[in-house]
Amino acid sequence: MLGDLKSKTMKLNKQVCSFELAKQLKDLGFEQESYFYYSNEIGKIVGSSYKETHNRLKFISAYTVAELGDVLPLSSEEQGQIEWTCEKVVNGWEYDITEHYFRQLIYGIEKTEVDARSKMIICLKENKII
Repeated sequence: MLGDLKSKTMKLNKQVCSFELAKQLKDLGFEQESYFYYSNEIGKIVGSSYKETHNRLKFISAYTVAELGDVLPLSSEEQGQIEWTCEKVVNGWEYDITEHYFRQLIYGIEKTEVDARSKMIICLKENKII
């Protein structure tokens, strides 16, 4: 039983958004506070305690699914009724942004939930929905 659990342990790079998406989120002005960070200088993902003790290095937040979930409100009524979903499908994770329950504004599929949420948040921010 424990062997099954061990084989299903998710690697850290699947739990945080990709480096490319992390850079886009930073460029869009999202707060750079996270449990994990990317560092170009050392070429890996590090924890927040490492960042605090190596303040000479440059870091970019490597957001987790939970952190990205906290960024999202349930919907946006400022520009009409706009809603979004992110759900598991056969070939990955799809994200969908719709207006008035039927007009699809943005749709995409990513390999991981964290990247699907990242892309959805980037689209929402770029389109000034959030």
